[in-house]
Amino acid sequence: RGIQPIAAGRSADDPNIGGSLPQSAIRVVMDLTDDESIDKALSVLDQYAIDYFFWNAGTWPGRIPFRQLSLTDIDAIIATNFTGPLKMLHRFHEACVSQKKPYHLIAISSASAWMIRNNETVYCASKDAQAVFVLNFADELARELPGSHAIIFYPGGMKTEIFKGTNADTTGYMEPRAVAKTVWDEVLNQKEICREVH
Repeated sequence: RGIQPIAAGRSADDPNIGGSLPQSAIRVVMDLTDDESIDKALSVLDQYAIDYFFWNAGTWPGRIPFRQLSLTDIDAIIATNFTGPLKMLHRFHEACVSQKKPYHLIAISSASAWMIRNNETVYCASKDAQAVFVLNFADELARELPGSHAIIFYPGGMKTEIFKGTNADTTGYMEPRAVAKTVWDEVLNQKEICREVH
C-alpha cells in the first residue's frame, strides 16, 4: 500500500524476522519493559514521520490460574501488554503535539478484553485496559491533534508467535495476513474519531 513499516520490538534485529517484512522495513530494537530502551528507540524513531502508531505488543503466559502466576509473570504481562506501550505512546504523543502532527492510533487488542476466559485473568485484564484507555483517549487525541483517529481491533485467536511454546491448539485460529488486510482496510476507510472492530 506504499507505506514503509517500522518494526520496533525486542527481536527486531533477529535475521529470521527479515523474511516476514518488506525489504524497505526499518527495524528498531526496543524492549517495552525497559524505559531506557524505549528512550533509545524513540531517539532513532524521531527522524521518521510516523503517520500510524500500532499498539500491537503482547505476551501470553498460557492458561495458568491466577494464584500460580509469579509476581514476575504478572509484571511481565502488564509491562508488555499495557504499561510499556502506554509509556511509549506518551512520549510519542508528546512529540507529535509539539510538532502539531496528527496520527492514527491503531490498537490490536483481543476478544479477551471483553470475554471471560478461564485461567487467563491477568492477560484479559491487560487487553481490557488497553481497549478502555484507547476508547477514553480518542477524543483527547482528536482535540489536541485535529485529524487524528483511534481504532481498536478485537481479534479472537490468531496464529501468532504468542502461542509458541504453549500447548494451545491454534488449528482454527485466524491467519495474521488476512487479519492485517482487514485492519488496513478499516484504518484507511475510517472517518470517525474512534472505531471498534470485532
